[in-house]
Amino acid sequence: MDVLEIYSWHGGLEIIKKEHKRELKEVIDAIRSINEEDVKTKVSKEKTMQGRSLYSPIALNKAILTDNLYNKGWSKPKIALDENHSFIEADGVKGEVGLEVQFGKYAFLGWDIFGKMPIFARNKNYTVGIEVVAVKSLQAQMSTGVGSFTHIVNLLRKRGVSNVDIPILILGIGEKKHSDKNKSIDKELGLD
Repeated sequence: MDVLEIYSWHGGLEIIKKEHKRELKEVIDAIRSINEEDVKTKVSKEKTMQGRSLYSPIALNKAILTDNLYNKGWSKPKIALDENHSFIEADGVKGEVGLEVQFGKYAFLGWDIFGKMPIFARNKNYTVGIEVVAVKSLQAQMSTGVGSFTHIVNLLRKRGVSNVDIPILILGIGEKKHSDKNKSIDKELGLD
């Protein structure tokens, strides 16, 4: 896998490049370490894709988080919501950087950026976020309803910046065969 698209929300790219380059490099390296065949493990039961091999959100999350980032000091903090033990959990935090890896239904992209990340920032778990999502070409090889890079960027542009937003860098990932812009992405991310 590789990073094919990036979008800076509320100055996220600029802050991460300047202050959190090590954490960004760890996330990029984790994405690029994914063997695509190892995560294309889901066999579709959907009527329109019956029997087709699809990318598994569970396998993608595991490859990025469990197999790579948690070994490098990324933690998975929780915030209690009430006395009944309900809570929300971040996918990853290291230093002042929060991370969400989202290959679920499209509504969860908005929840991560508009809900979860501001709550974690308000509770001083982090000050800036990275959201990893599928680009359209990857989304087309997953179960229906998975959110995409284009979807969340369009939502952000339509909604505009709010006073509770934090700076976020959105990384759209997909298959390496589509990574013809790799060098320009690295340059834009400050990793060249």
